[in-house]
Amino acid sequence: NITVRSDRQQPAPQTVAIDLCEGRGAGLSQATAGQTSSFQVYLRDEYGIPLAQADASGIITVEGLDAEPSEQRESGAYVFTYRVDVAGTRNVSIRVFGVEIPDSPFSLSVDPGIISAANSSVLSLSSVGAVQRFKVEGRDEHGNTIPTLSCNSFRASSATSDAPITAASVRVSQGSGPEAGSCIVSV
Repeated sequence: NITVRSDRQQPAPQTVAIDLCEGRGAGLSQATAGQTSSFQVYLRDEYGIPLAQADASGIITVEGLDAEPSEQRESGAYVFTYRVDVAGTRNVSIRVFGVEIPDSPFSLSVDPGIISAANSSVLSLSSVGAVQRFKVEGRDEHGNTIPTLSCNSFRASSATSDAPITAASVRVSQGSGPEAGSCIVSV
């Protein structure tokens, strides 16, 4: 009989210290509707050393977004990507083994995308003699209202008349009061 005895101790398995885990990246605070954004989650051990697990699913969960891990980097970062179509503010919680990491939940502000003529609207406000007033409400391709619409980028044309509309005959102003966030076009 041969008995093998070893006095060597096996290294202890690395464990995740949730209070040292971290969420980073612009995609945890700011995004634009319709565009892909990302952020990183770092798992760390009790000494703050990044841990690279084989698979983050079941370990890291994200609530408030439909975010999936897209890659794992050598730095121990798990990159999560997502796309949001609805503008507004939302809370994003990151949990490791069901426990929120420090600074979670994160407040994410989603801005509207670029203006879409197909989704924007023009409403007739009033008609006094030959002067017509229209309210232009800008929306992006997902229907989000663009609250800071730039009124300097409008051109006027007529679908019902051959008479040209000259720049001198068009006045565009920023709406105020109940018309805030829109442009008032007087022709």
